[in-house]
Amino acid sequence: MEIRPDDVMICSYPKTGLHWQQEIVNMLMHKSDTLSSESENNICFLDVRPIHIFANIESPRLIVTHVPFRYLPKQALEKKIKIIYLDRNPKDVLVSYYNHVHEQVYPMHYSGTFEQFVYLNLEVGYKYGDLFT
Repeated sequence: MEIRPDDVMICSYPKTGLHWQQEIVNMLMHKSDTLSSESENNICFLDVRPIHIFANIESPRLIVTHVPFRYLPKQALEKKIKIIYLDRNPKDVLVSYYNHVHEQVYPMHYSGTFEQFVYLNLEVGYKYGDLFT
């Protein structure tokens, strides 16, 4: 993926408030006081969009992701773009994440208990790996 010098990236674990933060940063980048859709504001969700789509998005782009730091595009560090790391109280994250995956239908449906989910996240890592790495 080609990273541009004016790209801004927000990195966070799931359920830490990424969508809320992306709206705030996006409004600051565009000097706007209104919320609007991802497609209108050059927001690139790295986890779900094919990489080839990013090349056609106008600068400045806001790239958001849940992927672990080690999987970020190398150019993000080489070009020294602005990277915002979003964090939240781990207990709040686990409660929110558990409720999210527990209520979802297949393929994310998790049928275990909250205690099992905490163990899974802290000892093994769930879909996005260990909460603390």
